[in-house]
Amino acid sequence: MDSFREKARHLKQPYYIINAWASLSWLWLRTVVPGAELVVVPGSGAYLFETKEREVYMLVGLALLGKLRRANSLHECMTKIFWYGKLAVGMCLLHCDVIVVFALACAVGALIHLIPPPTFLGSENVEVLDDRTFPKFALCKTETMKIVELTCSWHDGADALKPLFCGLAADYAGSKRLFGSIDVARYPEIAKRYDVDLGVRSLQLPSYLLFRDGVLCRRLPYFDRNDATKVVRTRFTRQSMESFFLLNVKASEAARRLEKIEKNRGSEPAAPAAVEQPAERSSWNPFRRRR
Repeated sequence: MDSFREKARHLKQPYYIINAWASLSWLWLRTVVPGAELVVVPGSGAYLFETKEREVYMLVGLALLGKLRRANSLHECMTKIFWYGKLAVGMCLLHCDVIVVFALACAVGALIHLIPPPTFLGSENVEVLDDRTFPKFALCKTETMKIVELTCSWHDGADALKPLFCGLAADYAGSKRLFGSIDVARYPEIAKRYDVDLGVRSLQLPSYLLFRDGVLCRRLPYFDRNDATKVVRTRFTRQSMESFFLLNVKASEAARRLEKIEKNRGSEPAAPAAVEQPAERSSWNPFRRRR
């Protein structure tokens, strides 16, 4: 119940209120916009349903349901719903006979996109790091597990996963687990230290590092165990990150498993001298698609 109330308070931010208003405005527009009868009135060119409007909404709604099942955060879910509502508004304005109304609606839509993004649920549990605070946070000798997000301010893919990381922090942050984030676009020396490519086509933005006792234990994306220079393509989902970073078990059990992994890794036979052994690798990939 407390979680529901917290999410309800989170949705009261201007970003969600204004986008919800814009999405629901089609209920009024479809009755007043000149030319809307071309999609609303029965017999208006539909093939499967009574009206073209209902036909489009039903087909797009089915696609939306599939996308909502893969939503990893509340923000992503709401964004997809708003997209559906704005499509409905566009359907009404597409056949508008009055150019001024159409231009005005486009201007309002452009202004809506200028609204700053909301603070994500759980962002208060993510410590924002810089080049000075990063060593104190991640590399200090403590049994507390620390997950650090290496994000990039100019990378759209990294921005899209911020709600997912904040959502994990909202559910799992505590005295045994801490979450932090650092913008490697501003501090490229951190990216260089952990071999994170900052190129436009990089597969490592964002990257997530798990530290314990000042040692890097796990990372996503990681390098192929057979080729230390090849990054394994990773699809981030809430379930896979919970599993890979051992968030779905108690902190004590997660620590025990990490110690066992490090022990097994240390007991592996040494590679031949001519073969360079990667410093960090994982023997299990929950993200690789099964053939």
